Amino acid sequence: PAKVAYSGEGKIVELTPESAKLLTRRVRLQSECLHLDSLRTLSPGVAFVLATSDVSHIRFKSLADLSRDTVREFAGYDGRLELGGFSFLSNATVAVVEALSCWELSLNSLTTLSEAAAQSLARCSAKYLYLNGLTELTDEVARALADYEGERLSLNGLPTLSEAAAHALAKCKVKYLYLNGLTVLTDEVARALADYEGEGLRLDGFIAGIGGQVPLTVETARLAVRSYQSFMDSRSLPLLPSITRLES
Repeated sequence: PAKVAYSGEGKIVELTPESAKLLTRRVRLQSECLHLDSLRTLSPGVAFVLATSDVSHIRFKSLADLSRDTVREFAGYDGRLELGGFSFLSNATVAVVEALSCWELSLNSLTTLSEAAAQSLARCSAKYLYLNGLTELTDEVARALADYEGERLSLNGLPTLSEAAAHALAKCKVKYLYLNGLTVLTDEVARALADYEGEGLRLDGFIAGIGGQVPLTVETARLAVRSYQSFMDSRSLPLLPSITRLES
């Protein structure tokens, strides 16, 4: 049956495959993102319906867990997929994460990431990978993520990096690396990141903090210039005064 269960606030908390079909039809016609922010469980059957629909953007914020079978059903989905609510990936789930081939994969609720999970994510085919919930990154996880070959890797939740992790990320195979939360770093870390081999290195928090929270040194100045030159567009204009002083 096409059953949909709602919370007292009118938010969807339960779906059947039949009701998921009805929802995806409506969202597709309205060209919207399918928001399933209050759904706590996701069956493989519902995942299959969503993954084979024409909806280009699906978002979850409250999933309590993500099973191996559910992830497998999303393997062929090629849109924007936001999977949130859980703080870690189980060993069973890790084994199939690499099968995901969506255009954009957001796992921003993850607060911990094992080396095995990082290796699996590095093998997934998503063009954009967002892991903004991580506030710590071990050297081993950094080295594993460096093998990811997508367009963009976003780690905006990291306030600091070890020198070894910085060296690993500097060799990252992605075109664009986002570290906008980074504000605490040594000269050695700044020197390592300045050698980033990709096209764009986004460090908004670091640049905004120069002269304040971020000490102004030769190495931090070099890193700031490297970052600014990567993104000379309208979004960088608020940071221009700091960069101009550094270059002079």
